[in-house]
Amino acid sequence: MMKIKILLFCFLLPTISSAQISAEYQYNFTFSDELNNSQVLILGKDPFGTDGIDTLFGEEFIPQVPPGEFGVRFQLPPDTSITTIKDIRFGCYWATGHEHLIDLIYQTGSSSISVVWEWDSLLIFGLYDIRFINPYTGQTIASYSWFSDSSHFIIPPSLDKIKIWTTYNGTLSWEEYEVLTPNGGEILEAGEIYNVNWWDNELGLWMDIEFSSDSGATWSYIVKDLWIYQINSYEWQVPFINSENCLIRIGDFPCRYDISDSVFTITYPVSIETEERLTTKFSLEQNYPNPFNPSTSIQYAVSKRQFVTLKVYDVLGNEIATLINEEKPAGSYEVEFSVGQNSILSLSSGIYFYQLKAGSFIQTRKMILMK
Repeated sequence: MMKIKILLFCFLLPTISSAQISAEYQYNFTFSDELNNSQVLILGKDPFGTDGIDTLFGEEFIPQVPPGEFGVRFQLPPDTSITTIKDIRFGCYWATGHEHLIDLIYQTGSSSISVVWEWDSLLIFGLYDIRFINPYTGQTIASYSWFSDSSHFIIPPSLDKIKIWTTYNGTLSWEEYEVLTPNGGEILEAGEIYNVNWWDNELGLWMDIEFSSDSGATWSYIVKDLWIYQINSYEWQVPFINSENCLIRIGDFPCRYDISDSVFTITYPVSIETEERLTTKFSLEQNYPNPFNPSTSIQYAVSKRQFVTLKVYDVLGNEIATLINEEKPAGSYEVEFSVGQNSILSLSSGIYFYQLKAGSFIQTRKMILMK
């Protein structure tokens, strides 16, 4: 007999794995009856929450108990046959409201189920208002506010379901960011400096700029937590890739943000070898050996005294090394680029780019490190 009671207790009080991630705001609502049965339901909001099962937050399908046993479960929209004990919905900083439908099963001999919860002690964007609603009539049975009311409600015994409407503190959200350039259709050249422009309402003083080369399937940061007060432009060195499926995303994803309306294109720089053959004034030669490991030689030439820079970049346009950054007289030069144990650089195998700038002359070439 004792073994049966223990098994029943475990069935009535399912738990969520301790490995779960807590939502930004979540609250425990404890449902109890006069026979000392109880069940905790967790509701809340998070920027990555949805109406369905969010395994990220430890949500899982938990069936309702059989008739005659005590059980309380969320029913998730739009398919209310999906029941669970945790329901985290989408919500960012600003005011949001969510409706949670709860299925109630009374144990045989019970006629009363009550609910208790706790308010935030310091409210910023947390739970502000709770309404209990008859799901059959839509009538609000009781309403509670965090600053003035209690945290206890007795469900009318005639109801086998109850709706909880939750409201979170803050103002209504509004449009805050808009990508202006690149906003779709542009053709950018790898390695060029391009101005990313946007509109913002300056209510959020920090934002991220992100880039995707695969129509938004994956994203990488151009800059994170950029201070944007009275700034609506960012100088971006276009990465060394070749893609027709590029997008820019600005703001604070997944809350307040905007994405380019359509894709733009990045192409490798147009070769200027024809121009070199005609003038023979400036040149940047292909490195040798290529592929290389651990070092390679780069040759270049300038026709007159000029300030020269020779830099190495990765495929995302991040500067890896500066090989030359000084004024050079006319002539031909050779510089060595080294990685590995005898160098301060330690790079992984892959494609890299080196770019020569001398006045208006700019040329970029590709090299391959193969370990």
